[in-house]
Amino acid sequence: MGKMRLKKITLTIPEPMLKKLEKEKENFSYPTVQSIILEALRERYFKKQTSGKGGRPRKLNLMRVGSAKKVFE
Repeated sequence: MGKMRLKKITLTIPEPMLKKLEKEKENFSYPTVQSIILEALRERYFKKQTSGKGGRPRKLNLMRVGSAKKVFE
């Protein structure tokens, strides 16, 4: 990877939202409010999507597993 170019933006947010971000910063020891916003953007737009459905894994069929030639490859 080469050099990362940074751009500066000005963000205007409502006062209640800013107060909540300040509280989050104190509660979770973030260095700045900007770091909270960047983390939220990364999670929302840059997080890799997992394949498959969420939830519990299927139950194992012990008879099938016991008769398999290779259990782990």
